[in-house]
Amino acid sequence: RTRPILTQPACNGAKCAALTNSRACSICCPTSCTWSPWSAWSTCSASCGAGVRDRFRKIDKKQTCGGSCTGSKSDKDGCFSYNDTDCTLSQWSAFTACSDDCGPGTKTRTRSVIKQATCRGKCFDTSQTVSCTGNSHRDCTMGPWQPWSSCSEKCKVGVQTSIRTIFSPAVCMLCTKPQTRQQPCGLANNGCQHICSNGACSCNPGYTLRSDGKTCTK
Repeated sequence: RTRPILTQPACNGAKCAALTNSRACSICCPTSCTWSPWSAWSTCSASCGAGVRDRFRKIDKKQTCGGSCTGSKSDKDGCFSYNDTDCTLSQWSAFTACSDDCGPGTKTRTRSVIKQATCRGKCFDTSQTVSCTGNSHRDCTMGPWQPWSSCSEKCKVGVQTSIRTIFSPAVCMLCTKPQTRQQPCGLANNGCQHICSNGACSCNPGYTLRSDGKTCTK
């Protein structure tokens, strides 16, 4: 800096002091801030479809002397994410019995969903039906034999009969067990010396006719 002399020294007056004065200084130039590189994108906010992701940065060096600092510390962007998982299924059950015991039919097995599918995941059949042929051949079972009937003849060899009923029917076949049985009964003259006429028995002398009307006894 400088200053002028207002009054000159006279006679032996002292010299004027310095008319200039200086000191060190610096010039301030405006500078803008500087940013760090962007971070990596964050994970998409959606697990099945459209969502949002973020990234960030920071100021590495601030602006000086009134410089500018433009920009943002964060950035957003649209994104798509699909977390596809298939459903979880239990083991297959055993097959059911064939729908027809004696011929063509079907049988089925099933399984259940333990965990549902997510997003675009798939789930598979929980029921399966296949063809089968019934082959449950089983013979009938019979009730007990009834007591023998009376002999069919009084004065000669005849037959007597016993019957029984079917307790459970045969499956896929005809019943092979008889429901009726017969056996011979009586003897010629019933083992006695007697005569028969017109279906009525009479005994020879010395014999007595029994209550059954067909045998004699002494």
